[in-house]
Amino acid sequence: MTVDVSIIIVTYNVPDLLRRCLATIPESTDGLSAEVFVVDNGAGDGTWDSIVSRADVQAIRGSRELGFGRGNNLAASRAQGRWLLFLNPDTELTPLAVGRLVERGDADPAVGILGPRLELADGSLDPAACRTFPTPASAALRLLRWPRSLPPRGVRPYNVAPSSRSEATVDAISGACMLVRAEAFRRVGGFDPQFFTYGEDLDLGFRIRQAGWPTLFVPSVVVRHLKRQSTRQRAVRARVEFYRAIWLYYRKHRQRDGLWLRAVVTAAIFTLALGAVARQVVRQLLARGRRKGAVS
Repeated sequence: MTVDVSIIIVTYNVPDLLRRCLATIPESTDGLSAEVFVVDNGAGDGTWDSIVSRADVQAIRGSRELGFGRGNNLAASRAQGRWLLFLNPDTELTPLAVGRLVERGDADPAVGILGPRLELADGSLDPAACRTFPTPASAALRLLRWPRSLPPRGVRPYNVAPSSRSEATVDAISGACMLVRAEAFRRVGGFDPQFFTYGEDLDLGFRIRQAGWPTLFVPSVVVRHLKRQSTRQRAVRARVEFYRAIWLYYRKHRQRDGLWLRAVVTAAIFTLALGAVARQVVRQLLARGRRKGAVS
């Protein structure tokens, strides 16, 4: 039997959010043949026991060190769908959202990736929903908090704020809800396992674009997104992986930059990483001290 879409969720210690996410799938895939994979990278939080016996879920035991990209690759190797929907457990699908994305993708065989309008808890657009491929200039503007509406000439801001709800071909969308043509995903070899929990969506989008499939932002389809629910549990590791992902992406895709520029960017990445990790460690130590004081 042909499967229209394989939904793949990699989860880490967010059982309540996962349960809510799974509950939104049936209405969102109404009219489609769908299969659901859940890769459990957590430990001892009850997730595995809650999914292993479910008839509507194919449960895969992961590990704390498997990471997002490798977890998705593991499930994708078993998936039968024409489309692969990579979905975060902290998302909630709206009715018919998946069906409308698949329908739009089927209407244009040239498209490799489709992404919806991701909305945060307050209803605003998640900035990661629509992005350009990062460059040293756009990264510098972001660090300087330069207004996105007033970019310097020749520099495209990293986070794109669409002026309307019209569809647009974009560089990248968020891996929190990313519909990928299975043929394109396998043609480029899936997610790069070097990336642990950040940057793998940008890297995949870049490689699929290079292979000839564009990415389409479909803002008429809305998906809710509660951010950073898993990474906040390992805040120091998350900071390390965030900056490591920036370095990996830069090293992989910006080899044409001059030697001096590569040296400056690399030094900046590692300097920012050290500062971010140090601040996070201090925050955790202070929080631990406050908790001890409250107990005593």
